[in-house]
Amino acid sequence: MDPNRWEKWWRGHPRTGKLVDEDKIMLEKLCEEYGLHRILDVGCGDGKRDTYYFAKKGFEVYGFDVSSVAIEYAKERLRQEELKAELMVWDMGNSFPFEDGFFDLVISRRVIHHYSDVASIVKVVSEIHRVTRDKGYIYIQVPSTDKIAGLMAASEEFKEVGTMSYESISGEDNEIPHHYFTREELIDVFKDFSILHINTTDNTNATDGHYSLLGKKNSQQA
Repeated sequence: MDPNRWEKWWRGHPRTGKLVDEDKIMLEKLCEEYGLHRILDVGCGDGKRDTYYFAKKGFEVYGFDVSSVAIEYAKERLRQEELKAELMVWDMGNSFPFEDGFFDLVISRRVIHHYSDVASIVKVVSEIHRVTRDKGYIYIQVPSTDKIAGLMAASEEFKEVGTMSYESISGEDNEIPHHYFTREELIDVFKDFSILHINTTDNTNATDGHYSLLGKKNSQQA
């Protein structure tokens, strides 16, 4: 993953958006029901999607992102609200800087697909598996093949950089690779987890199409 691409993206990206959505509410209820407290946000960006929300709710939150610009935005937001989270600049393509089984819940929304090859994504997923505790949970969002089909139908221009992996030529995410999943491929990539459900987002909008996967790590005990 090229950090320079992401530094450029974050400098030009407006830091706006919803701080509360159905995903957060669902995950908060899951945490309350199963006593999940320590959370990792993989590719946390500026914190607006998940880090800020769960820190405000009193969870022990950790996060990392490849962009130093995004992490500084997130830290400033936390300082302003007098909230705490352990954030760092880190490339998810490297081994995560945490012990085995350290987290109760690992969240990564619209992040792990930013590769041109599935092997790199599988490596990230193996690290997610390693740092999730036995019977801990994961929540992942990635774009579907329906999304890229919808974008192409809407006349956005792309270049293919791998099998079902594209970089936008005309959109705001230009030069950033995106891999688009079939349901079957997503299940295979997360085969070391028990998949509790896979939902699709916004079926009324062909250009949105993401899979949302909730999974549970199987116990390693015999």
